Amino acid sequence: MFNRLSQRRKEHKSSLRLVLDRLEDRTVPSVAAFMSNGTLYVSGSPTDPAGQIRIDGSGKGVQVFDNDKFVEAFSGVTNINVTADDNTNFAIDLGSTRDFGDLTVQMGKTGFNNLRVGEGRLASVNIIGGNGSDSVVMDGISASTVSVDLGADKDSFALGKGAIKQLTISNTENVSLTPGTASEVVMRNDSGTATTSKAPASDTAQPQPADTAKPQPADIAKPQPADTAKPRPSDSTTVAPSDTTMNSDATASDVAKS
Repeated sequence: MFNRLSQRRKEHKSSLRLVLDRLEDRTVPSVAAFMSNGTLYVSGSPTDPAGQIRIDGSGKGVQVFDNDKFVEAFSGVTNINVTADDNTNFAIDLGSTRDFGDLTVQMGKTGFNNLRVGEGRLASVNIIGGNGSDSVVMDGISASTVSVDLGADKDSFALGKGAIKQLTISNTENVSLTPGTASEVVMRNDSGTATTSKAPASDTAQPQPADTAKPQPADIAKPQPADTAKPRPSDSTTVAPSDTTMNSDATASDVAKS
């Protein structure tokens, strides 16, 4: 009897199975995104330090990604405000089919920070750097005003294609601009002194003197002397003698017949 009880206990124990329930993911996201009064706020850094935070507005709404991981989508976005952590890579592409208001980017305060702004039709762009080494590349942007102030350390700014009315660059050591992209460029040094260059003025100033200077003297000087000098002597010398000889011949013949 004792053996039977012990055997049943063993069978009862062996039938029990432990099951683990999967808990919800409570990992704190590295990227925070929310919208208030038409302004999209994005902050943080990518989960993978070698990756990037990406804002894509080329579709119906504006989507935020942590590397390739979708974070959230927003509709009705007018302005975009970005605050990046140190050593952060950001990429922003808003497409070319919609108009946005202001884009403001506060790059990391220290470390190596990279920002790439692709296509986008905006009213203004304001990029602020920190004390780290900042690199900004803009290619395809269309805006009324663009201000880039990358702060201290060795920074670089490159502008590819686009259409910008006024571009202001401050505290940036290495600058590369595609000719004709910005109508007016203002360069400010550390002391605040500004140097302004206007691309359209240099383009329109060259052809005007060449067009007005060459044709006028050539058209006026040549035809007038030629038209007045030649025909008058030829009319007087050829017509008058012929009339007189014909009259003399006719007179002689008439006398002979008579």
